Amino acid sequence: MSSDSTAFFQTRFAPFTKAFDELSLTSPELETLRQYTCRFDVLNNVHALDGVADTLDPELAQYLANVSQKRTMEFLAGRYCALRALESAGASSECWVGRSPEGLPLWPTGWVGSVSHTGGLATAVAAPRRDFEGLGVDVERVMPAERSDRLAEKIVAGYPLPKTELAKPTLITLVFSVKEALYKALNPIGRLSGGFDSADIVDWDFSRCRCLVRLRDKAVLRPEAARDYVAKFSVGADATAALIAVSRHESQDPQ
Repeated sequence: MSSDSTAFFQTRFAPFTKAFDELSLTSPELETLRQYTCRFDVLNNVHALDGVADTLDPELAQYLANVSQKRTMEFLAGRYCALRALESAGASSECWVGRSPEGLPLWPTGWVGSVSHTGGLATAVAAPRRDFEGLGVDVERVMPAERSDRLAEKIVAGYPLPKTELAKPTLITLVFSVKEALYKALNPIGRLSGGFDSADIVDWDFSRCRCLVRLRDKAVLRPEAARDYVAKFSVGADATAALIAVSRHESQDPQ
């Protein structure tokens, strides 16, 4: 990324965002992982996009020229969070997260991360690649009751829901977040295929905000790889977030 792009995010885009700490997913055992989350106003801050095409690389500028202002604002908010997470983790301030032809984030050499955005919220996690093989983060606004009822069977995919004080729309949204984070962490590293029916959340620890996710047989692409993954989650007033971190150093341990 050029110095002009760095300046764009630091001086022109940043004022249109507000740091948001309610959905934290960091923890002491994930020592080198950093997260940054922000709120942003999609509709009333279109001036944040002024001049953006002149600061980004041509391929990315062309992509953004063909999408809506809403999508552009979401994309930039996600990349802004990624840059803040990378900087906090120790990366150069000149780092940039590009976009692959398939639409996936392209992280700087030596770094791994994940980005998510929804309804005026964006979050990103980043860490040194020496410590993590894959990262997946997801943030979601809590679904309206009608939508959660309509999608519940598809999202849960036949596995019983836990008993909890969470309202059903919040719980269904949380299950969605966890499974999205799992896919984003495992699919790019060749460990998972399929959709919501690829895995089940087999154990919940709401006191520690963790759950155990187990891949179904049909979803396993590498028989030697782990089938159990610990997800860390967070539930806010109107949103949920989840993180799957695939460590290079330790096996996935439900404890």
